[in-house]
Amino acid sequence: VAECQRVSETGQLTPCWILVTHTHLTTLVRIGKEDKVVPTSSHHLSTIVKITSKKRQPEIITFKYGTSNKDEVTVFDMDRFFIPTAGKVTSVVKQTIEKLKES
Repeated sequence: VAECQRVSETGQLTPCWILVTHTHLTTLVRIGKEDKVVPTSSHHLSTIVKITSKKRQPEIITFKYGTSNKDEVTVFDMDRFFIPTAGKVTSVVKQTIEKLKES
């Protein structure tokens, strides 16, 4: 679990957490002022076709979800986050994807 902020299409930041399991990347947000969180999106790791970062702001990470057939990639969704520990989080995601491919 990594604390971060989701970046909307308009650039608005929303506090959230990224949960990486053996099979999914899930975004969790707090509901109200309670100590409860709910998932707002969940994507199977096999659908992550690209992970990118900005050179000037390496903490901003974009996950693109889609399908790939040989050289053709079709993106159907994406999430952008501001993650203070971006290097560590992307490394965990990539390692988990590799483990999933091996099984």
